[in-house]
Amino acid sequence: MNNLNIDVKGNVLAVTVPDLTVDLGLSTSGKTHIVASSGGGVKIAGKDGYFVNVTVYRKAAKAAQ
Repeated sequence: MNNLNIDVKGNVLAVTVPDLTVDLGLSTSGKTHIVASSGGGVKIAGKDGYFVNVTVYRKAAKAAQ
């Protein structure tokens, strides 16, 4: 996971992005900057059969033409 915290307390899942200013690079399409990512489906600790998939992104500036 990159710039992402996932915590479970009882039946509550808390997803936290510690720093919204992080730039992990452009998406494959080049249209967005990735801010945080779970890196695909991640098993939720202590919750058998549950997974989470999170991507936080922002729009990329349009290139000058």
